[in-house]
Amino acid sequence: MRSATIALVMVALAAAACGPAVRYEYNKPGVTAEQRQRDESECTQQAMVTVGGGYGYGSGSAHQILDQGRQNRCMTSRGYEVQEVKN
Repeated sequence: MRSATIALVMVALAAAACGPAVRYEYNKPGVTAEQRQRDESECTQQAMVTVGGGYGYGSGSAHQILDQGRQNRCMTSRGYEVQEVKN
């Protein structure tokens, strides 16, 4: 179980290091830029996941990464349309 967790963390770190090939825009009619930014910021906070740390390999190296799926679901739940924008 522990080796599976380490492998999962390593895959997540590798994916994060490569950077996203796709970014997302959130659209909702009638919403000001300030409200969209506030909603996006709150959803980003809710979508952060702590990885690493613990005992053994990587001990003390905990950090947070963004769970993009969680962020998109949060914005959708607030009435936004999620659109992929390819770089």
